[in-house]
Amino acid sequence: IYLLMVGRAILEDRQRTVRVPLAELAIANTLEWLRRDLPHLRVPGDIIVDYRIRPGSPDLIETFNRGQVPLANDTSFGVSFGPLSETERLVKETELLLNAPETKQKYPAIGEDIKVMGLRTGEEIRLTISVAFVDRYVSDRDAYEGIKEDIVRMVQDLAESITRRRVLVAVNTADPVEREGSVYLTVTGTSAECGDDGQVGRGNRANGLITPYRPMTLEAAAGKNPVSHVGKIYNATAQRIVGRILEEIPEVKEVFCYILSQIGHPITEPKALNLEILSDKPLSIIAPHARRIAEEVLDDWMTTQEGFLERRWTVYY
Repeated sequence: IYLLMVGRAILEDRQRTVRVPLAELAIANTLEWLRRDLPHLRVPGDIIVDYRIRPGSPDLIETFNRGQVPLANDTSFGVSFGPLSETERLVKETELLLNAPETKQKYPAIGEDIKVMGLRTGEEIRLTISVAFVDRYVSDRDAYEGIKEDIVRMVQDLAESITRRRVLVAVNTADPVEREGSVYLTVTGTSAECGDDGQVGRGNRANGLITPYRPMTLEAAAGKNPVSHVGKIYNATAQRIVGRILEEIPEVKEVFCYILSQIGHPITEPKALNLEILSDKPLSIIAPHARRIAEEVLDDWMTTQEGFLERRWTVYY
């Protein structure tokens, strides 16, 4: 596997007295993450980690160094919505269940590369699940099929706690029905080992889902700096605003949040922040409270920034 890290970064402090050992930091932290999150991957051995990270343009570096409040380094937008629908919750919690430490301990054959697609048609939800099996823990085809059946049961048990709708679960549907032929076995627990290319931006949005029937941004929250890159910051900010509105204003049934930046302006002063709220209560009653929440979250930019460093925001899906 070949992993190439690319992007722009500031290599010196503001006084240009300290040079950041970017190559060492980037590679060391990436290897640490790979060892922790992809335990079946031999590091080093199964993967080559390379980097092509270079300094940014002088104007963006100057923008980064200006002001007490960080200035937006791009004109972009972040979005969020809530609450999740039953289908959305089921998709997200299925992946979390199958990648949970307890599940891995009981079923070491379940690799980390797991994809879940959910489709609701009326009162029926169909889940199609792709699971990369780790070959060293699968003795034969019967054992493979047995684990697939256990996955179906686990997910159906989970579904009972989320929805009353009928839930149908299918696992690794490309496997041949007959006992001869290729099944989804890997050495490392991820399809990256053979025939699968990927890059930041092709995966889940900041809420851990890909939701074509919901508002989304094409900005990838992962891989951007948590100081001034609004493609990262405004997605988490929008999630915080939506979460607080749903928690603090019980009359709100659904809320959508859209935040637009303008390059060079403080991240606390977006060009636009739009809230769409569904409630039985008059908007005149709810709007002042919702506006106050949005303003408080914007002003509390340090908490948003620290949340990335502490991995409290879900941008690592």
